[in-house]
Amino acid sequence: MSELNITDMEIAIQKKYRYDMPNYGEVSTEDLYDLPLEKPARKTQRVVPNLEDIAIAIDGNLQTSTKSFVKKKTVTDNVEARKLRIVVRVITIKQAEIDAKEQAAFKATEKQRLLELYDAAKFNEDGKKTPDEIKAMIDTL
Repeated sequence: MSELNITDMEIAIQKKYRYDMPNYGEVSTEDLYDLPLEKPARKTQRVVPNLEDIAIAIDGNLQTSTKSFVKKKTVTDNVEARKLRIVVRVITIKQAEIDAKEQAAFKATEKQRLLELYDAAKFNEDGKKTPDEIKAMIDTL
């Protein structure tokens, strides 16, 4: 799959692309950023649009189109391929945001733990790490 370029996004917005969500309806390009990556963990009666189902549906549309190495690709195939690149890019962005949040939470927790160790080491010289060693660890976070 080729990389998304700015032209793909511009075309999608100009042409007002809509992404079919099975059993739900259509979602706009802008709305993709508001959707969850996957279905909610708990079962609900109503259909919740999500990026995973949209990507699978688009990929299914591409897979069912007639493959040929001789015939030129149709406009529909090009549109579907562009839609898939856009959805995959949104998924990548959202996964990076989740990873960054998790990393920030880990750093905050680790920093708090080290600050507590630092305070304890100040009062207890029998600790395994000196206060200066713990302080250096805090500063690297």
